[in-house]
Amino acid sequence: MPRRLDPETVANDRARLLAVASRLLMEHGLEAVTNRRVAKEAGLTTMALYSRLGGKSGLLDSLVSEGFAQLAGAQAEVPDSGDAVAEVVALCHAYRRVALAYPEHYRLMFGRVADWEPGAEVLAEGLRALTRLGDAVARAVGEGQLAGPPEALTWSLFATCHGHVSLELSTVGILASLDAAQVYEEAVRRLLT
Repeated sequence: MPRRLDPETVANDRARLLAVASRLLMEHGLEAVTNRRVAKEAGLTTMALYSRLGGKSGLLDSLVSEGFAQLAGAQAEVPDSGDAVAEVVALCHAYRRVALAYPEHYRLMFGRVADWEPGAEVLAEGLRALTRLGDAVARAVGEGQLAGPPEALTWSLFATCHGHVSLELSTVGILASLDAAQVYEEAVRRLLT
């Protein structure tokens, strides 16, 4: 009969596996995040990785969840200033900061990986990470600071922010000759006006 591990050991093993996977992702990119390497560097077996995280799919889901948690945390740190438009701009800047601080997580969060699709809960986490932006946009519309359907404005802002950050992180350096922060600010503000 297999030995049953206590929940604390399982949680600790899971945390070690995710810490190693996150470090490998940040330092070496997605190609370095293999079941064997993550397990070995965490001091565990690949069987432990499968039982704690569900294999590579669960590992990638966890890394994407970690990225969305970083995004939600950065959004939560934006103070409610009483000026909904200023809050929207600050939330857009928080989005960019997270993307630039965690570029490999960002690429994984919004990219495609062969033979893997994020789970439904991970996708729901992604939508929840954008809730604060949607709420601020809706408030700005309700207060008459912005015009248009709040949901459409929120998705337009997300698309603008995502497109800009993706270009900024691209290896071809499309924005390298520009002040990327200034271009980002102008793009967000133009969309809001």
